[in-house]
Parts: sequence; C-alpha cells; structure tokens
Amino acid sequence: MSQISPPMRIILVGAVVLAAAWVLFLKPGGSTDTATPAATPAATPGLAGTANGPKAKTGLGRAVQAAHGASDKSDAANAAAGSQTSPPATGAVKPSTSAATTPQPATTTPAAGAKPADALLAKLPKWLQKNLDHKVVALMFTNDKAADDRRTHQAFKRAYTAHGKVVIRSVPVTKISRYGPVTQGVNVQQTPTIMVIDRDRHANTLVGYSSLDSINQAIIDGLLATDQPVKHVAYLRKLEGTCSDVRDDLFALTPPSTQKAYVHYVDRAIVRLDRLDAKVAALTPPVAYRGVDRQVKKVLAVDSKIFGSLKAAAHGNTVDTVAFRATAKKDDKLWGPLSLDLAAAGLDECR
Repeated sequence: MSQISPPMRIILVGAVVLAAAWVLFLKPGGSTDTATPAATPAATPGLAGTANGPKAKTGLGRAVQAAHGASDKSDAANAAAGSQTSPPATGAVKPSTSAATTPQPATTTPAAGAKPADALLAKLPKWLQKNLDHKVVALMFTNDKAADDRRTHQAFKRAYTAHGKVVIRSVPVTKISRYGPVTQGVNVQQTPTIMVIDRDRHANTLVGYSSLDSINQAIIDGLLATDQPVKHVAYLRKLEGTCSDVRDDLFALTPPSTQKAYVHYVDRAIVRLDRLDAKVAALTPPVAYRGVDRQVKKVLAVDSKIFGSLKAAAHGNTVDTVAFRATAKKDDKLWGPLSLDLAAAGLDECR
C-alpha cells in the first residue's frame, strides 16, 4: 500500500471526481477502437448517426455522425489489392435515389408490400432465409487481402450480437453472387463492405475501413429501427428516469476548485451514488432483463469501491493505488458490454 501525496491526491480527485457523471452511467460506451476514422454509413432516411437522420445522442452515434461525409474509398492498400464490384439491380433491399453525381452505397425502406417473393428468397443461402425478418443480419463482404479488409474483419468478428438477436457473417467477395437478392439492391461497389439489415429489411452500409464502434452503432440502429424496448418495458423506463434524476442532481453540484471543495464534492457525489444504488435495488426487472439488472448492479458496486478510494484520498487516508487501478480497470471491462445492452434497449440517460 502506498500513501497518495497531497498533490497526487488533488490530481486524482480532480480528474476522477470531476468525471463522476461519466462514472454514474454517463461514460462513453463500446470499444476504444478509435485510432482510425470509421467508415461512412449509408444515408438511410431517419437513421440515427447519418446526415438525414436525427442527431445522435450516444457516444457511438456521435462517432458515426462525425465520420459522415468522409471518403467512402479504402486506403492505398485496398486499391493495390483490387476492390471488387457488383452491378446494381433490383432485389430484396432496394437502393434510394441519390442526387449525387457519383454512385452512393445507400439504401432505404422498400415500398409497401415490396418484400421479395418466395422464389427470390429461395435464391439466398439457407441461413439467411432462416434469419431474415426475424433477426438483425450483419454481412461483411471481404477479399481479406487488403489492409482495410483485414482490420475491418478483426473488428467485425467482435461485433455486438445482442445475446442472439443479431447474426453476423463474413462472406468472401468471390461468393457474392449467392447474395444477389440482397447485394444487388444495395450496389456493393468495393470491399470491405458491411451491410446491416434490420427486421423490416431496411439496410445500412459501411464502406471501406470500419471501426468496432461504427459497426456496433450500425447494429444498434438496426435493432432500434424495429423495437425500442424502453418505450414498452416499465423496468427500463424506471431505470432511465432514475439515471436522469441522478445525473441532473450530480450536475447541480458546484465543481471543486480547492482541496476543501474536493472533499465536500466527493462526499456529496457518494451520497448521490448511494441514492442511485437504492433506487436500482428497488426496481424489479422482468425475466428478459434480469441479466441487464445484474450487470447494472455489478457496475454500481465497483463504482462504490472507486468512490470509496476517492473519499479516503480526499480525507488524507492511505490508498492502495495498485488496487485502485485494478478496480478502475474492472469497471471499464464491465461497462463495455453493459453500455451496448443499454443502447440496444433505447436507454440514453443511463449512457
């Protein structure tokens, strides 16, 4: 165990406590895979995170939205390996009409009653026939030769599957003809291309290199397009309201500027964390969300340990800095999957 010196204590409390809102369900969710800009999502009307959709509220949504308008071409490595193309045609998913002079890999909602006939569906691989209209399907077309393809493929394999509600499958571009009713409709122009098809057959495409964050955002958008659980599950609405109340309460605190103020700030933040613990403990989750409830409580328990260490440091007591860092690392590890589950349920305030 080591004693945190007064200067270090101020830095620690200032850096972490001022980010208390981040700890109390306001942390950015998902992967930290942000070294390279994400691929541009297709401009699907009404889709969060795109130019034509509503302004994104989540960290993932803002990440994708910020990337909109960037080049949809792969880097030089992709050009050297040779991108694959597919001629546009009418299929299960129809492209939108773009005013741009160059082709855009964009799709929109098919016209009413435009779902393909059984004969058209029969041309698709059996696994896709089985899952189409029942689950969100994420397809990645790749040649696995260029740098963009390999890096995107690594991220794609770790994509969020929503506990079985999402099916992900990578497809060699040499087998693209087997997916004609889908790929012809969205005009797959190059690799890597990721298609995320929701349960109403609306498609969103990511062209070129895609980070794990941008892939997960497209998948979450696909899930929310046909179902937003927070709107019809009482437990989730109550959890959302609880997060909102605590967040507003925490933001009402005056940011500390002195050592004495840091002590007071930490103490008051802990009171609010305890209040959140009590409110969450009082909620009764339905069977389908017991897993989420357990994860929320695990994160809160770890956060309580973190704030306990902050309180000890603020009051000049000994803190095991190694244990503190280990606890913070555990918090990050737990938060990653939980943030995706919260996003998929349509919760904004708890993120």
